[in-house]
Amino acid sequence: MSKVAQRGALIELIRDHFGQPQKGAQIGVCDGKTSEALLGSFGRLELLMIDKWSDQKDCRPAIQNTSRFSSRRQIFSCPTCHPKALELAPTAGLDFVIIDAGHLKNSYFRSMQDWFDKVKLGGLFCGCDYGKSDQPGVIEAVQRWAKKMGRGKADKFHVTKLGHVWWTTRVAE
Repeated sequence: MSKVAQRGALIELIRDHFGQPQKGAQIGVCDGKTSEALLGSFGRLELLMIDKWSDQKDCRPAIQNTSRFSSRRQIFSCPTCHPKALELAPTAGLDFVIIDAGHLKNSYFRSMQDWFDKVKLGGLFCGCDYGKSDQPGVIEAVQRWAKKMGRGKADKFHVTKLGHVWWTTRVAE
């Protein structure tokens, strides 16, 4: 599945779940194309964009790609900004969280662990690159999280028909 198709699958999933979400977070932004698509598709969405860019030059494409939505996005762009972004995100206050960062097993698992509690009850918790042969850490992290952390708090896990996008909903505190 191409990144463009993956973006489309995420937008369709979020639209089917919420119609018009108000608050969301994308963990792992890269060039900001997915953030741009989200902000363009959902006119009232306020989006937290978090990535571990090493310097301003690395985050410039994301800033440029989302510049027309600057009033509705917050960008956290440093290797150590993850804790600050977590503090600013309201507990159980986000309609959705997308995990698309640190595709190594432990890094992806940690992102899942850190961000799940920020999703409101009934909210969408999802991520990218599930089942990609060049990203085996994603499958391992999602399965590990589902067994250890998700039991009782999340609905069963799903993968979109086109594949590579996993999702669940938060059902308990």
